[in-house]
Amino acid sequence: MKNPFWAAFVLAFVAVGLLISCGGRSSSSKSMVGDDDTAVVDDDDDDDDDATPGDDDDDDNDDASPDDDATCDVNNCPGCCDAGGDCQPVSVCWTDPATGYTWQNGATVGSTPFLFAEAQTYCNGLTLAGYNDWKLPEIDQLRSLIRDCAATVTGGPCGVTDSCADSTCWSDVCNGCVLPPQGGSFWPPEITGNDGGGYWSSSTVADWDVAAWYVEFDFAYITWGLFSDRRFGDGPLLGHGGARCVRP
Repeated sequence: MKNPFWAAFVLAFVAVGLLISCGGRSSSSKSMVGDDDTAVVDDDDDDDDDATPGDDDDDDNDDASPDDDATCDVNNCPGCCDAGGDCQPVSVCWTDPATGYTWQNGATVGSTPFLFAEAQTYCNGLTLAGYNDWKLPEIDQLRSLIRDCAATVTGGPCGVTDSCADSTCWSDVCNGCVLPPQGGSFWPPEITGNDGGGYWSSSTVADWDVAAWYVEFDFAYITWGLFSDRRFGDGPLLGHGGARCVRP
């Protein structure tokens, strides 16, 4: 006959073992979701130890890279921005912040005398700062370079413009100013080049078939030039001028 006391002891021992076993499994399963650094899924907003580049943490810039598309800022470039996005020096070109026009620039600009057709051909064929869309400026564009002469600046009383281009638009006020400022030229200080002669515009004198408008910056003088060399009496040979190309 079996001993009842011994049987009760064995049953109690088995029950304790089962309780310990279940408690261990419950504790180990907790590591799947939790606050600690070893959790597979970490729901602690303040714990970034397991962060990786590109996660959804707004402050995580681990995968940031330099902007490969950075381009020249025309407002911080003393010359002009070229076609490749680089800043060219003012000795090559200059973008006028007042108009947005980009001008050919340099000490030799205007030194070569051109007939009107030659000046057009020169600018149309110019490649500079990576651009090939240069052109001979219209009279309004060329006139926009005049500074410090109230008679002929853009909006001044001289009537020669793109919209008024025949000979009757010219008057004595278009003769400009007598003395250049500080012995220089009536153009922006950034502009360099020959200031001793006229610069062609592409605007022809509408009621003549032999002349186009041009500007002499040494006196801010707006006048006309002949398409070909001609001499009136004992006067100088007319028909040549400089070219300062512009874009766009």
